[in-house]
Amino acid sequence: MAKGPLLNDEVRQLITEIYLDHKDWRAKQVQKELHSKLKTINPNTPDNWPALSTIQAILKDAIYKDKLVIERGVDKPWGLSTLEKYPIAAEALPSVLKVWIFHQDEFVNSLSDEDRNVYFFTIREAKWAAQLYKILEDIPSLTAFAFTYARIERVLEVSGITTLGTAVFDMLLYSKLTNRQLEPELVTNIFDRLSEHDKKLTSKMRDAGIWKQYLETLYFQSSKEERDERTHSKKV
Repeated sequence: MAKGPLLNDEVRQLITEIYLDHKDWRAKQVQKELHSKLKTINPNTPDNWPALSTIQAILKDAIYKDKLVIERGVDKPWGLSTLEKYPIAAEALPSVLKVWIFHQDEFVNSLSDEDRNVYFFTIREAKWAAQLYKILEDIPSLTAFAFTYARIERVLEVSGITTLGTAVFDMLLYSKLTNRQLEPELVTNIFDRLSEHDKKLTSKMRDAGIWKQYLETLYFQSSKEERDERTHSKKV
């Protein structure tokens, strides 16, 4: 029986992302979702690849590592009471507090009661905000990038992958700091790196104003006004 292509880190990361978004799914469900994503990326992806046994092995490892990550407690809700165990530099604290309040007022309060139990501002996000506050002075962008890097970091920890890192999102941050337009192919790559869970969440964050113009121009290509303007120009 012919074997499929060798499993690479990007596929392992996809499996981990699906697991984190759907922890109650069985391996067969994960395989179906993975295959759908892989077919979108490459229509020539072999059917039933990776094998179910391979996915089961990766999920077993991810479940074990996820328990270790959970025990660290960094994905719990952040607040001033967490500073003793998870300290943040005093000079960064004002910005982190602003992000926390912005996240609460502009985002969490717009969600349903059910979603509020899922989309809280985490200790991990607060630590990222504390690292980025000097280069991202506007609070909506700081909130968005703290979320993005926190998400990637957790996926990498649970997957055990160290080769992929955050390079794609580092370029996104660079474009923000330098006001340089990214190539359309790279923007598509960035959006494709998000799981369906994250796409849904970034849509909610956009609607709440967290990403605002920046998210609309990069993740969603352009605002409605810009699309309408281009359509009008073509007609003229």
